[in-house]
Amino acid sequence: MYEWVCGNMAYTDYKNNVDKNNRFKNDWRGYQTAYSSLVTGETVCAGYAKAFKLLCDEYGIPCAVVLESSGGGGHAWNYVQLGGSWYAVDCTWGDRGNYVSYDYLLKGSDNFSSNHIEVTMNNWYNFDCAIAYPDLSKADYEEPQHIHSWASSWSGNSGYHWLECAANGCDITNNSEKNRYGAHVYDNDQDDTCNTCGYMRAVAAPEAPFDGFIDEDGVLRKYNGKGGNVVIPNTVTAIGAEAFYGCTGLTSVTIPNSVVSIGRFTFYGCTGLTSVTIPDSVISIGRSAFYGCTSLTSVTIPGSVASIERLAFYKCTGLTSMTIGSGVAEIEEGAFYGCTGLKDVYYGGSETQWNAIRIDWKQGYNNILKSAAIHYNSALPAFSDVAPNDWYASAVTWAVEKNITKGTGSATFSPDAVCTRAQTVTFLWRAAGSPAPKSSANPFTDVKPGAYYYDAVLWAVEQGITKGTSRTTFSPNENCTRAQIVTFLYRAQSN
Repeated sequence: MYEWVCGNMAYTDYKNNVDKNNRFKNDWRGYQTAYSSLVTGETVCAGYAKAFKLLCDEYGIPCAVVLESSGGGGHAWNYVQLGGSWYAVDCTWGDRGNYVSYDYLLKGSDNFSSNHIEVTMNNWYNFDCAIAYPDLSKADYEEPQHIHSWASSWSGNSGYHWLECAANGCDITNNSEKNRYGAHVYDNDQDDTCNTCGYMRAVAAPEAPFDGFIDEDGVLRKYNGKGGNVVIPNTVTAIGAEAFYGCTGLTSVTIPNSVVSIGRFTFYGCTGLTSVTIPDSVISIGRSAFYGCTSLTSVTIPGSVASIERLAFYKCTGLTSMTIGSGVAEIEEGAFYGCTGLKDVYYGGSETQWNAIRIDWKQGYNNILKSAAIHYNSALPAFSDVAPNDWYASAVTWAVEKNITKGTGSATFSPDAVCTRAQTVTFLWRAAGSPAPKSSANPFTDVKPGAYYYDAVLWAVEQGITKGTSRTTFSPNENCTRAQIVTFLYRAQSN
């Protein structure tokens, strides 16, 4: 109210410019009214004081108009009652024209009465009457200090908690002053209840460690891993163009039977790649898919692939043998251009079927196929470390034919290597026909989806063949002892 009165009135010198707009018919007493201040906006001290009292009356605030006649002139201001005490308010002196001064708002007698002297007899209108004013407080008004009464229950949001004041008239919820304000406290990332206030938060399942695969809707768009021996997850249905482009640290890659296509330039420039396993679920291999994979020595193209596209194995100079399924109907331009080491091609069909394949001989880019030895009716790779007269050669051939093993590389079986627990269980699983596990329940933290042995381990647990090395571990990469192998075989035959 004080700011409004001071800011919306204009003091007028009625003695020297009497009623210039003829509002009060040249009667100076019109400027002594609340009407002059509230309606015309031009008034004198009495108009300020009476307007302020009128507003206080409207809001139920006790207020009095105070008069002064000392010093040869009159003046008017107000006393108001707040909190049981009276304080002085002078709107006239508070109006500084272009700003509002607060030096005359709610003042006590110690800071006000020296230049404001009350008149006790009113003779302004030529009649005398006694005037009694309330006793003014000696000290200026001070906002009473609020004593907070903190609630017993917590308030908060997703990040913080606090106690709010429950006392009437407290605006604690609208400012930063809150009792015991602080961040929620949890034991770990999976704890969903604040230790202090009990706030319940939603906790997401822990994210699997980043394996380097970036996929969208089943399409592997990019591999950003460290390389080495890579097993593509069985959630992938297609390998996108350039997914492994220039990944020179890649040494081997196992493609799951969920994949149906390998895109263009997928393994372009993967010079360290020595082995790739292509399942018979793949129906297309894109242009330049293995361009410049100079360390590849042998590759098997399953019969599900109908066409080997342009430059698919361009300059794979280390390639010595190829196994090509009988379903291949076309070998496009330059598919094997620059494969100077290719000596043997193992073809799954007859010579007649081979001759029926549409091979692009233009410019001689596939002439290496003319000089290589074509082995008809064969889908088995020749392992360089398994000689025909080795005592285990027939067993290896049988295991490959039954899809129990594919070797350790495109041209190696590693007969003297020690088998891991994962390899042993996988052999048993494949010998049983690679049955799908009946449940996805996995008790082992070290057996991850996408691993080549994942389904085999789950199947072995269901069949009672293994219980792991503990309740939560299988230890897939540990060597499998002779005792463990015999026990696995015994349990498998018992079931």
